Amino acid sequence: MISPDAEAGYKSVVTDLAKVLKSHGFRKKHATFKLDHDGNVIIVSFQRSPWNRQNELKFTVNLGILSVRLFALEDYHGRTLDSAREYQCHLRERLGFLMPNRHDKWWDGASVVEDGASDEIIGLLENKALPYLKSHASDAALIRLWQSGQSPGLTEKQADRHLAELLAISDAPQSETPE
Repeated sequence: MISPDAEAGYKSVVTDLAKVLKSHGFRKKHATFKLDHDGNVIIVSFQRSPWNRQNELKFTVNLGILSVRLFALEDYHGRTLDSAREYQCHLRERLGFLMPNRHDKWWDGASVVEDGASDEIIGLLENKALPYLKSHASDAALIRLWQSGQSPGLTEKQADRHLAELLAISDAPQSETPE
């Protein structure tokens, strides 16, 4: 069983973040926040570690962009856009990879109040994550990203498949396809 202090710390961070994200137009469902932007959906979600022990609650923040048009082409066994999750996104990144040292960051719910984790996470979201996500939110931006050889959260094969699918259904010039 996770300690009450760790659970309270985690919930405090989610509550603090909810206020900020709602001010940016996000809607909340459980520990996932979604924003319709440039025809797609930006997702910010909290992930609790499956390896938490009794007195700790480690968590991270996942970021994603879900292409609505690609989602419509894929079989998600009855999932709708409303129930879509970060792991189904066409761009996926962890908040820690937008930090200066670019590493996977997990916070501890038991010490978030003393560590100032809410302020750190809010600062990273407002100053790094939201501008990054908004700049890549359109299908055209995803096409440019994949054409550049970058594919955060995807394998090269997945990115190539998504690129081909989006080019086939988009207004983007076909000549931009990498050879």
